[in-house]
Amino acid sequence: MEIKDILFYYVIIFDENKERTLKESKHLHHPLLGDIAAALTYCLHLPRTGFDLIETPEALFLEGGSPLQHEIYLISSNPTQKEMDQLSFIRPTLYIIESSSYEAGSAINHEYPSILGCVRIDGLSEELLYDQWNKLSNEVVSLIPQATKLNYITHLFGKDQISALPNLFLTNQLSNSVQLVETLNENHYSFEIRAQIMRYEKAKFMLYYDLGKNLDDLPNERIDDAIPKIAASIGYPLVLTLPGGPNKRLSYGSISKSISEEEDDLINFFGVHSAIAEQGVWLKGKRIDESIFILLSMLESHFHSNEKNYRFIRRAMERFGKVLIEAIGTDKLKEYIADSSKIIAFTDFPIGLAILPGYSDPLCCMVPISYRPLTPLTTTFQRSLVRVNEYYIGSKSGFNILIIECLSREDGIRKIADLGWNVVCVELEKNPLINVQYRECKNIEQLNEVLSKSSRIDILVISAHGTYGAKGVAGLSVGGEFWMPMPSQEIPPIVILSACHVSPKGQGEYTVTDAFLQAGAIAVLGTLIPVNVKHNAILTQRFFQFIVETLQGHHECYDLADAWKRVVAMNAMTEIVSTTKELEAWALKDRGNVGTVYEEYFKRIQQNPIFPGQIYSKTIEILKDIASNDGMSKYLENVLELKGYVSESFFYIFSGFPEKILLKSKKLKK
Repeated sequence: MEIKDILFYYVIIFDENKERTLKESKHLHHPLLGDIAAALTYCLHLPRTGFDLIETPEALFLEGGSPLQHEIYLISSNPTQKEMDQLSFIRPTLYIIESSSYEAGSAINHEYPSILGCVRIDGLSEELLYDQWNKLSNEVVSLIPQATKLNYITHLFGKDQISALPNLFLTNQLSNSVQLVETLNENHYSFEIRAQIMRYEKAKFMLYYDLGKNLDDLPNERIDDAIPKIAASIGYPLVLTLPGGPNKRLSYGSISKSISEEEDDLINFFGVHSAIAEQGVWLKGKRIDESIFILLSMLESHFHSNEKNYRFIRRAMERFGKVLIEAIGTDKLKEYIADSSKIIAFTDFPIGLAILPGYSDPLCCMVPISYRPLTPLTTTFQRSLVRVNEYYIGSKSGFNILIIECLSREDGIRKIADLGWNVVCVELEKNPLINVQYRECKNIEQLNEVLSKSSRIDILVISAHGTYGAKGVAGLSVGGEFWMPMPSQEIPPIVILSACHVSPKGQGEYTVTDAFLQAGAIAVLGTLIPVNVKHNAILTQRFFQFIVETLQGHHECYDLADAWKRVVAMNAMTEIVSTTKELEAWALKDRGNVGTVYEEYFKRIQQNPIFPGQIYSKTIEILKDIASNDGMSKYLENVLELKGYVSESFFYIFSGFPEKILLKSKKLKK
């Protein structure tokens, strides 16, 4: 028996010849997706692999990863050669077919036989689900005779109950799924209960894995006492779906003001599908009103002015926090965030900018956030179905960086950019774990040529001006011309765009970030606003340096999204003292036995760590105390009062799957 024999592949066959009416939608989805929404949701009720049907080692569920994602294929009733090649490579588990193409689907099943055969979309039922689980269970046990069948339950949940599925896959392994469904039903499938149960389930897996063969020797009382303590110390991935956006988008054309029922079903599918794969908890938000995107657009435009109004920026971010709470429908959002290990956000809104009541920091400083844009929904669907395997940046092999400079030598900021990237290259090249290449491209032809010849690059950095092309599309300016990557272009897995406003969200337009994801990048870091080229280079250098330190074992940080969050949070002190040249000089001045302000600051936070959510307020408090001893107190207070400070690092967003870029193996050790 090979592992591929117990992997399940669900194939939805659509009628290629069926006439479909294109409807207006909020997030632009093809009508086909609405027609197969029921099939997609049904697939999430089926087992992901044979491991969902037999008693499985705890390590698999603790490590997580790609095997925990449902594998769903969408092919036409008249399959292309590529689709036929896919079917020949896998062993289909089940064909779910549109009724109008059932005959064609049956012929495909005859050519590429599946385990469970064919079923019409309108023939899906709870009885069928029960029967299919049993057939697959018998199939797996026949392949692994020594395996023990699970005492699982099957249930076809309604629209308001499918949030139970991420819990059910774990609880089936623990043989108390009936109680789970009863508890969730009694509590109306509330997020709080689902999150609490998820933590308890994970705590049990951790305890059972740790005890191993000694589990039977431990009294039940001690086990029951240990689980809540473990549960209190672990977090859960939070999958958030938050629809909404501008009603008019030049790059996309007509946009509906409302969200249809079938569009809502598709967005729900993303949330549940991702939560199952992440072993997380899905949180469904209401639609964000267009007025908030208008405020976001005003905020993004505000950064184009020479004088920044700190109070306006702060008020806007606090307003975003209140809107986020309203969209979630509870004041407990702060607790949800505090208990989560990361956020997978299916939304067009940059929730990382939101400052929740009672905090000084926005969400991007508190929890790693991976953005999955909702518009266009069809592209989100295509990207979500594809299995994204983990990409490792290992401590043995290190990683390769390619920096491409596209600013012309006549550009006013080119000298500053050269200085910044020179420092980055010199500092990074000192480390044996990093290989840095630097290229200059004067035009699009050179850029495309460099990209085509650049193999084995882990991280691509492009330095350029952001610009708007036809219909408001945000791209890059290369040699005075508008540029975006083509879908067929070879792109490294990680892309960092050192350019202004390449990922604006206020007007909801198509951006170069979207284009890089479509071309195959796993994760893209872009900016919502114009950024200072010097600060950008320093921030990028710190990011790379943090990755190196993580590879060397100095930080307990596993993935790229978490690394970015930590760098943004640690950047607070630097951004505050960079407000004026006088403060910058004071922070670097040698102060004898006490060291520089930087050294004293970091010494203090090592002795008394700052909790996420209060980093910026506590940093100001520490700096004021240090300044009082240096005769800088009044000056610092005047600067903060009159000018304030603006943290540009808040306005970077990581789109795609940065949580899939692993800096350390999550392999468990006994």
